[in-house]
Amino acid sequence: IIVPDLDGMELSELEDFLSARALRVQISGSNYLPDHKPLTVIGQYPPAGAIVKQRRRIYVSINTKNPPKVKMPDLINSSLKNALLILKTKGLQLGEVTYVHDLAQNAVLNQLINGEEIEPGELIPKGIKIDLFVGNGLGNVRFDVPDLVGRPFEQVELFLLSHGLKVGLKTYVPESNEEYGIVIKQRPAAFE
Repeated sequence: IIVPDLDGMELSELEDFLSARALRVQISGSNYLPDHKPLTVIGQYPPAGAIVKQRRRIYVSINTKNPPKVKMPDLINSSLKNALLILKTKGLQLGEVTYVHDLAQNAVLNQLINGEEIEPGELIPKGIKIDLFVGNGLGNVRFDVPDLVGRPFEQVELFLLSHGLKVGLKTYVPESNEEYGIVIKQRPAAFE
């Protein structure tokens, strides 16, 4: 019997498919590949096209449902080139690279997942995209302060970070008419 190609076949249909061809299946392992659907075949032995006897057991490796967790590496202050190598060895992907005003050219200043800072050592899903803020080597640059009033604080914090700035004093105003987490006042004022 010629062994069929099982790559990408769903686990639920695998046993019936092989028994109809007088073959048996044995799951030999699992791994996580982000470009394959969960619970599908990602490897087999004997390989597709091999000739085997009836009732031969075909060993398959299945793509897991959830990615394994890895520790977030510390990319802060490393060069962008080095950060890319570290991400690759950890099985992580590079997301957006945002250049910000800083004297340290091509140095990683901040690491984020989905817009939120991620601390080194935190467990994160393997294969996830890591966004980086990287210094452009220009240092201090003057620009007009934008109007940040009325925006959510998280959005303001990311905006300032992308321009090489940090939030200074943060004060909560309990009797405000605004929704919680919205900027109601800023200093310096807009366009100074």
